Amino acid sequence: LIWHKIYLMKKIILVGFMSSGKTSLARILSIKKNIIHMDTDLEIEKRFNLKIGEIFDKYGESFFRKQESIILKEIENSNLNMIISTGGGTPIHSLNMQKLNKIGKTIYLESSFEFLYKNLKRDKGSRPLDEMFNKKELNKIYNERIKIYSSAHLKINCRKKSLSDISEEISNFISF
Repeated sequence: LIWHKIYLMKKIILVGFMSSGKTSLARILSIKKNIIHMDTDLEIEKRFNLKIGEIFDKYGESFFRKQESIILKEIENSNLNMIISTGGGTPIHSLNMQKLNKIGKTIYLESSFEFLYKNLKRDKGSRPLDEMFNKKELNKIYNERIKIYSSAHLKINCRKKSLSDISEEISNFISF
């Protein structure tokens, strides 16, 4: 894959499976590039003063997905430079991956299922799907989602790399 520097992009959007490091990387890049970081899941949690799992339990998944769509519309309408970390399911619903690709440059953080599963077990209880499905079912969801994530503009192989190395790699290709 030949990489080209992305010039004057207003929005960089990180996508990938649960626990792939989207939020952590976005925070690092936000500081490094001195730009706003928006995490779609955290924004929804703030608006309802509830954790994602609580929103799923209280209002249901379709309500949560509608809130994601509202946030994406707000991001699309914003003129601010920002780095956006999405929830693992955000690109999957309502043709959101196509919307994300129009809003800005999307970067898929690719990791192996085993690595992600180990991270999920470490963070047990913080993600709705992790609570709802066993390892085999999560692996099936992971394999289904890869096809959609892979339509991102860029793919970063995150295997055996530190967050610092990955953020440096991404930094080399974005310019605000």
